[in-house]
Amino acid sequence: MSNLGTQYPIKKYLVIATVLIAVLIIIGASMSVSAKEQSNPFLYAFSPDGTVTKIDLKTHQVVGQPKDMGVTLTSQWSNHYWDGKTMWTSIGGGVADAVSEVVGVDVRTQRITHRIDITPISLGPIQPNWPGWGITNSQYTQITPNQELVYHVNSKNDEIIEIDPETDTITARILIPDTPGGTDWTPNGSVFPCDNSISPDGKLLVVPNLLDPYFGDPGSVSFFDIDKKSPTYLTEIKRINVTGFIIMSTVSPDGRYTSVELGATGEYILDMSTMEVDTVVAGAFGSCSEYTKDGQFMYLTGGRNLTVIRMSDLTIEKIVDVGHGVGCVMTWSTDGQYAYYPNNPGRSITIIDTATHEVVGSIPIDHRPGTLVVLPPMRHDGVELGD
Repeated sequence: MSNLGTQYPIKKYLVIATVLIAVLIIIGASMSVSAKEQSNPFLYAFSPDGTVTKIDLKTHQVVGQPKDMGVTLTSQWSNHYWDGKTMWTSIGGGVADAVSEVVGVDVRTQRITHRIDITPISLGPIQPNWPGWGITNSQYTQITPNQELVYHVNSKNDEIIEIDPETDTITARILIPDTPGGTDWTPNGSVFPCDNSISPDGKLLVVPNLLDPYFGDPGSVSFFDIDKKSPTYLTEIKRINVTGFIIMSTVSPDGRYTSVELGATGEYILDMSTMEVDTVVAGAFGSCSEYTKDGQFMYLTGGRNLTVIRMSDLTIEKIVDVGHGVGCVMTWSTDGQYAYYPNNPGRSITIIDTATHEVVGSIPIDHRPGTLVVLPPMRHDGVELGD
């Protein structure tokens, strides 16, 4: 009797333990699958027509159908210092219309989460778009490294708009004077700023000007103090002339240089400490530049060719045929292994191996890609994962 009495509880506990182990195995397997699914980083291709294409970067395949945001995106965005969540751009109508809003877009949901009215203080007579360039009223938008301020260039009003993203309010309108360092200003695009980039310390704003009549030659670069602790905060502290139609500029990750694109004229490298031209890289032609994550190379894009410039000696490392026509702002995989180039006319995204600087693949999509944004992999609880 006593033996039987002790055997039954043991069997009962064994059954319970077996069931619990089975449940834990099932839960663990489920969590493992879930974690695997959520560990993939994604690339989001924002097209000018407002559609967004999601791409799995483990497979380089399009996921699902493109999402229509219901707006027209009128400027591209370089994600140099972004917070991993919000893309800043502008929205509006056709190329002849004045852009009226800067917006922040939650990349994961493709929903507009910030809206700021940037109606110009005085448009004056609207200049026609520069022939063949399709330049709109507003150009590129950048956020400071500490995420505290957003800067947006209003080309046809010769102004830079400073925005507080916390309150979605304009905190300053910086007017680019007709005379360097002066106070005169013409509200109809006499200088025509067309881009802006920010130094890694967040103290200097670099603005390339497409048409600057002051120097007698098209093209100049303005340097603005955006250090709130500085007595010259929000003032133009220097402007230099460069010969040619300036298109874009980008500050290097170490803050040492600013690359300035002059289309078919060449690539100007400016020394940020002196705010003067350091080097002109002959044979380097393009309209946009981006730096690899380690800062060792600059990729100059625009047209079929991608020019790779070695930053250690400011010389051309390689020229790569990327396949189709105009593309501009590039982006990188989270580990820096690949660069992604938007082939706008070809409706595709070119994949480049950053170790060899060679094209290793292409991702076809249904819409013309504009801004490309890579999101790091995330767990279900919002924790960022590595590759």
